[in-house]
Amino acid sequence: MTQQPVAVNRTSTAAWAAALAAAASCLLAVAAQLILPARGYEWILLVLLTAAAVWAAVIDVRTLRLPNCLSAGIASAALVQAGALAIATGNIGRLWQPILAAAIVGILYLGMGLLHWCGLGDVKFATAVALAVALTSGLTAIYIVPLALLVGAGQVGIRRALGRTGKHAHGPAAAAGGVIVMAAAILLHGAS
Repeated sequence: MTQQPVAVNRTSTAAWAAALAAAASCLLAVAAQLILPARGYEWILLVLLTAAAVWAAVIDVRTLRLPNCLSAGIASAALVQAGALAIATGNIGRLWQPILAAAIVGILYLGMGLLHWCGLGDVKFATAVALAVALTSGLTAIYIVPLALLVGAGQVGIRRALGRTGKHAHGPAAAAGGVIVMAAAILLHGAS
């Protein structure tokens, strides 16, 4: 008699990932206030977002799915950071700007998802990325959307030139848009 595979409860996996990311984010928030200069903190956020975004993009390219546990982890960690920044600076805008930017990106992506331009996993992922990006860029994080559309159009053009048709992963485009906006915000903020 063969043993049946055990079904993984994806909701509980996403909840654990979100809780773990939030806990790690709390540690970063405390450590950042104690030992890191503001510029170093922003670069650490960029490195962490880039790592999570690349991981998600690779999974999306291979499976055409973005795991909820990655999107939930990015979102929960970013929300904790936004709260910590608001408390540390006494500036409530550090909390509401990431939430507003994520809401705008989420609504725009939901429209694209309903038009079948992307999947609903892309909606959740782009919303989470926007929440994280807005930690350093504020409402400028909404520029993830046009950048992701440009990168996605480039992907489609290359695929068609190579004779490939069918579905393509949009996660890499959203990830690239987020990393570009966050890096630009950090670089431009440092130049001012």
